[in-house]
Amino acid sequence: MPESINLLKLVTNRLDQEKFRHQHWEGTFQDYLEIVSKNPRVARNSFQRVFDMILGYGFEKYTLFKADIVKYNFFSDPIDNGSDAVATLKHEMEVRRIGLSNFGLTSIPVGTPLSELELKLLPLYLHHRYQAVAAAKSVGGVYFTYAVRTASGANPSRVADVVPAPAQKAALQALLDTLTVDALRIPERILALLPPTASGYGGATAESFDKRTSPTFDPIGAATIAADITLTALLQPQRAARTIEQHGRDAAVPAFGDIVSALVQRTWSAAPAADGYGRAIQEAVQSQLVQRLMDLAADTSASSQVRAQASAGLRRIKALTGAQASAHAAATREDITRFLARPADPFKKTDPLPTPAGEPIGGKGGR
Repeated sequence: MPESINLLKLVTNRLDQEKFRHQHWEGTFQDYLEIVSKNPRVARNSFQRVFDMILGYGFEKYTLFKADIVKYNFFSDPIDNGSDAVATLKHEMEVRRIGLSNFGLTSIPVGTPLSELELKLLPLYLHHRYQAVAAAKSVGGVYFTYAVRTASGANPSRVADVVPAPAQKAALQALLDTLTVDALRIPERILALLPPTASGYGGATAESFDKRTSPTFDPIGAATIAADITLTALLQPQRAARTIEQHGRDAAVPAFGDIVSALVQRTWSAAPAADGYGRAIQEAVQSQLVQRLMDLAADTSASSQVRAQASAGLRRIKALTGAQASAHAAATREDITRFLARPADPFKKTDPLPTPAGEPIGGKGGR
């Protein structure tokens, strides 16, 4: 019940109740016709109403190649005073936590096979994925406009400004927090409700988790998929190259080496989880980081500095595993040794589980 109240507070705090009362109307069809006769604008269709909403935030005009251009302020994130993506990621992670705490039998209709819970769980468990990509854009990010030269100078005057160092550091920290065991762990009470897919269910149009434990649900695979959203966003080659360039111009901006070190610190240097389930999640995320660093170090399209830092991260992980006697640590050491010795092509690696479809067609992974 307390979690339900917290979720209600989150919704209530973001709802303008006075505005809702003003916009909410009840009455007969005759009442509606009388209103329309006095004010025909009430009958505008949905497209016209969306345009009205955009116009409500104002607009600016400028000339481009003798053509009048209109820039609508709505697309400059005016809502909530332009709240930044990092604060929103923290908010969405809290919404996700509360949602998972309330997830259970009531999440599906009576008479539905419990296996359908998995299809309901996926969008909730990955609730933060779009906001994680949005927050990652602050790391190595640039505020830019498609400015043009005018007689009085650049228009708009703001052309290309590097995201300030404090904002980049805050974004990095918020993203690292999505990799903790607590953030990735699916509660035991939920796992106990997830049987294999019932015959005739699990339609092809619904998103579902790929799994290595088929036919049963794979919580470790799900955790790896969620962690990979953050890892691939932070280790994106173009973003990595921008952080190196920006750090060279401003030492306060996190360098790509700092980002790799932070990822290694958060995954490989973290205290071992107290239980076997938690340790399995840790090891899976650790392996995923190693895989992504190998991918980046071997990426011939990435800059040489980026590939060098990715290799340096692998060497650091290899050193950290030297004091560990587990099979996981030994296998990681051997994998990194083989990779750095460059028999990477003939060595067949385990392909990571794919993230369920979500980003629109043509998306570039939050670049």
